[in-house]
Amino acid sequence: MVGVFGALVLVVVLLRWVCLEPAMPNIPLNIDEKQAGLILSRYKDLQTANLESAIKIIDAIVVKILLPVFTSFVGYVFGSQVTSKSQ
Repeated sequence: MVGVFGALVLVVVLLRWVCLEPAMPNIPLNIDEKQAGLILSRYKDLQTANLESAIKIIDAIVVKILLPVFTSFVGYVFGSQVTSKSQ
């Protein structure tokens, strides 16, 4: 159940990331190089902010909450199997 919820969270975060991804800016041909560089710099900043947001959400939900719950559950299951086999 934890794995399914983790996969669902990853899919939702991936869809959010794809939907919020900024579109490539339309740079006119007659624009000077400095302004084009500024436009591309802002575009890269938006891309980076979107990616960092998705990574923070994954880190907060999956790595810090779901992964410890999953590992403790798996540890309990395998630990109880080892204990029952040794008796």
